[in-house]
Amino acid sequence: MPAGSYKFAALNEARLNLAGCELCDANRDGDTTDRIGVLYEPATHKIWVDTNDDKSFTDEAPMAPYKASGAIA
Repeated sequence: MPAGSYKFAALNEARLNLAGCELCDANRDGDTTDRIGVLYEPATHKIWVDTNDDKSFTDEAPMAPYKASGAIA
C-alpha cells in the first residue's frame, strides 16, 4: 500500500451468524467462518476490502464512501 496512515478491522462472519441470515456469508463462499479484512485510509476516505480472502489488499480496488460515490461492492 502507498505510504500513509491506515485503520484496519476484520469482519467476522461468525459474529453475524443469525438463523436464516442470507447475508451472514458475506463473501458467498458457502460458510460463515471467514474473517474478512477491511482497510480504511482516513486522509482520503478510501476503503479496501479483501474480497478474495488472500490476506492482501494489493489486488483490491479502493472504494469511495457510498454517500460520495453511490458505488457498492
